[in-house]
Amino acid sequence: MNGKFLLDTNAVVALLNGNASLTQTLQTAVWFGISVITELEFFVFSRPLIPRRDFVPTI
Repeated sequence: MNGKFLLDTNAVVALLNGNASLTQTLQTAVWFGISVITELEFFVFSRPLIPRRDFVPTI
């Protein structure tokens, strides 16, 4: 299937997990990309979470 594809977060996760069907589809694509929102989701959630105790001031 030739075409243009804008991948959402679930599609990017599937691609990173090696989804063969999606990989094959994208190999024949004319263009594919991800949205700014998807990019931000990966950027924000790729950072380690700070434990809650770091936010509470000590008295």
